[in-house]
Amino acid sequence: MRLLHNLWSILLLAIVCTAFYVRLNPKYRKISAPIVVAQLYNNKTRIKITILGQDDGSRRKQKLKANEKNSMTCNIPKLDVNGSDVIKFFSDPSPIHCKQGENWVYIDKDNTARLIPERKGANCHTQAISFETDTRNMIGPKEILVVGKELPHEMAIVTCSDNTTTWEASLLSLRKVKKATKNIQRKRWSVLMMSFDSEQKLNFRRKLPTTVGILEELGAVIMNGYNIVGDGTPQVFIPILTGGTEEELPLTRKRFDNASFVDDVYPFIWSNFSQAGYATLFAEDQSNLGMMNYRLKGFRRPPTDHYTRPYFKQNERMWRTNNVRRVGSDLQHKHWLRYARQFLEVYKGVPRFGLMHHCVR
Repeated sequence: MRLLHNLWSILLLAIVCTAFYVRLNPKYRKISAPIVVAQLYNNKTRIKITILGQDDGSRRKQKLKANEKNSMTCNIPKLDVNGSDVIKFFSDPSPIHCKQGENWVYIDKDNTARLIPERKGANCHTQAISFETDTRNMIGPKEILVVGKELPHEMAIVTCSDNTTTWEASLLSLRKVKKATKNIQRKRWSVLMMSFDSEQKLNFRRKLPTTVGILEELGAVIMNGYNIVGDGTPQVFIPILTGGTEEELPLTRKRFDNASFVDDVYPFIWSNFSQAGYATLFAEDQSNLGMMNYRLKGFRRPPTDHYTRPYFKQNERMWRTNNVRRVGSDLQHKHWLRYARQFLEVYKGVPRFGLMHHCVR
C-alpha cells in the first residue's frame, strides 16, 4: 500500500514538473525567447525578482471585432438633459430685485457717462480705483465728472449729490490703453474665453437653451468630450493657461514662506499673445475666490492690459458682501457682459485675447 502511495506521489510530481517545463521552455511559447521586463533586488533579504514577458503586438495585426472596437474607444454617454433622476434637484431662481432707486450715472453705448433725467442737476465727482497689490487698492483724489464724456478712469468711485440726496457707486468702463500694433502684417484670430464657475455642460444646455441654439446655428464647435483635469477652478485653468499642472510648476501656494507670485514663475499664455501685439484682458467678478488668489499668492503686477480685480474688491467692500449680484440698480451680469462687448469694440482692428471668469452665482 505504501508503495502504491509513493508511485502516485512520483507521478503527480512528474506531471507538475512537465507542466512547468512546457510553460517556461521557449520552443513551446509564441515568442522566441523570454524578455526581461524588470529586475528587482533587495540587499537586505537577498531576494531577486525577475519579471518576464512582452506584448509582441500580434493581436494588433488582427482585425478587431465590433464589440472589441467599442470597448477600446472613448464612448461619450448621451445623457438626457432633463432626465427624471436629476431634474428634481433643479429649480428656477427668483428674479433679483434691487431695493434702491435707479443709478444716477450710467455708461451709454458710446462709453460716455450720462446722468438720468431725474438727476440732471446733480454734481458728480470720481475717484480712480487702481492696482497697488493683489490685496490692496489705490484710491485716487476727487475729480469733477464731466457728463457726456468718457469716464476718466476704467475703474472709478462715482459720487453725486443734489440739494437733498447723495448717491455713490463704483463703475467699470473699458478704456483703450494699447494702440494697434503696426508690425502685424496679416489679420489674426481674436480669442475671448467666457467661463462660468461650478457649471456643467448639461446644466448649461438646460438653463441657457437660447444661447446653445445660437451657438449651434453659427456652426460653433461644441466640445462634448471635454472634461476637467482636476478638482477646483485653479486645477482647471492652470493647465489651460500655462500648459502644466500646479504640481509641475514652481511653488505658489501662499501659506508657504518661499512661495512665488504666479506671474513670476507661470508661463501664462496671455504673455505670448501680448508679445504678438494682442490687447489682453483677465477678469474675474469675485475677488475673494480668485483662481490665482484663493490658495495661491496672486500677481505681483497686473497680468494683462485690463485686470478687473481692483474694481471688484472695491465693489465688495462697498456692498459689504463677497457675492455682489448688482452694481447699484444694475444687474451685475449685465454690467459684466457690457464690459466684454466694450473690450471687443474698443479694440476693433486689433487682435484681442481675453479670459472672463464668471464666479458670482
